[in-house]
Amino acid sequence: MNRTHSFIHLFCLGFLFLLLGACVAPAMQPPVASESTLPQEVTPSQDAQAADSVFPVTIEHQYGSTTIPAPAQRVVSLGYNDQDPILALGVRPVAVRYWFGNPTHGVWPWAQEALGDAEPAVLNMPFG
Repeated sequence: MNRTHSFIHLFCLGFLFLLLGACVAPAMQPPVASESTLPQEVTPSQDAQAADSVFPVTIEHQYGSTTIPAPAQRVVSLGYNDQDPILALGVRPVAVRYWFGNPTHGVWPWAQEALGDAEPAVLNMPFG
């Protein structure tokens, strides 16, 4: 078999994968909160009492509905650098996953101010 045949086979295989990908079941619809359950302009800078006032929240989705009765009390960041968006939302995690380097409490310098005086545990999970 020459290089041209190998290229044609590789191209056909790639096209087949694209075609099969288009035949997969339709994507799930994202959850949609009903108008009455949406928090009314709660920002991370508001105090905890204001944030508590939006709960319970009910989210309608294709499988029915899910009610979140209260805000999370203890948040753990398991992604390699997911503590940044968590801190940006005003939530201080109780534990973060070790990524690399040696940042203070597993949080890089740009997020230290948001961390404040919290001291999350750093989880070393080399195999997930």
